[in-house]
Amino acid sequence: MSHFTKIQTELNCLRTIEKVMEEMELLILKDRVIVRGFGNQKLHSDLVVDTGTGIDIGFARRDSGYEVVADWEFIERRSQLTRSSFMATLRRRYSYHKVLEQVSKAGFTVVEERQEDGQGVTLRVRRWS
Repeated sequence: MSHFTKIQTELNCLRTIEKVMEEMELLILKDRVIVRGFGNQKLHSDLVVDTGTGIDIGFARRDSGYEVVADWEFIERRSQLTRSSFMATLRRRYSYHKVLEQVSKAGFTVVEERQEDGQGVTLRVRRWS
């Protein structure tokens, strides 16, 4: 029997999570707040993402950050999306966007961006005086 898995994160900016979902080419269901699971299971969520399987991924606000809720067993059976790859990409791209945000707030400009082995990114920044 499939069931919802809840993964607590420290991700706290919904706008940045939305950017990452768009980069991953996942459809955000703007008018929905209910995450669909297997067997008509449902949970409330602040952001709902369509996986193309009839089962959604949700992001629910908690005190320490957003919780990712999904019926991963069913999603993994019906698509190429896995929990581990989804979470790794989410964390990596979220961090990337938050670093860019902080770099910009501090008055720096990215002058070089290089993709590293292992999917890391090196940024070179500069601030003009």
